Amino acid sequence: MLSELFDGLPDSVSLIEPAISSIVYCNRKGYQAQGLQADEVLNHSVLTLQKDVSGMPAREEIAEQISQVEVFTYIGRHLRKNGSDSSVEVKTIPFHYDGNEYYLSVARNITNRASIVKRLKKTRKNSGLYSTKPATVYGTGALVMTHFILTIFSVIQGKKKTARKVTDRLIRI
Repeated sequence: MLSELFDGLPDSVSLIEPAISSIVYCNRKGYQAQGLQADEVLNHSVLTLQKDVSGMPAREEIAEQISQVEVFTYIGRHLRKNGSDSSVEVKTIPFHYDGNEYYLSVARNITNRASIVKRLKKTRKNSGLYSTKPATVYGTGALVMTHFILTIFSVIQGKKKTARKVTDRLIRI
């Protein structure tokens, strides 16, 4: 039943037995995203997928944090079978079923988003393309939104000057 529910999702879904960090269920996306087969993930420690978290002290610290919040969210890196890694945002909730405690974790690959955010921060720092108060500079909400959208697309494409030219043209209109 879990496979029927979760295999079509674009995110990795895992059910974890927290006392030993064992993965008792993982949807197809969860193991395929790492270049693994289901049997390489199931009944293995969730820590084997983590690049930045290892060992019992780290596991205990995370378990403590999970128990203190409604939804535990962290940004980390999952290891792939080929040795590469992917940036992920993981949301975990604890719950009890049939007298046992489990964690339900949903991991979203944010590699592309992390790359875009990094480029946007670099552009903001180096180009002066962004204004801290765009509404006071450009006057109307439509122009501000147009500038913002064009800026993002231009940064993604590596064309900072294009955004400036188009925005200047819009301001004159």
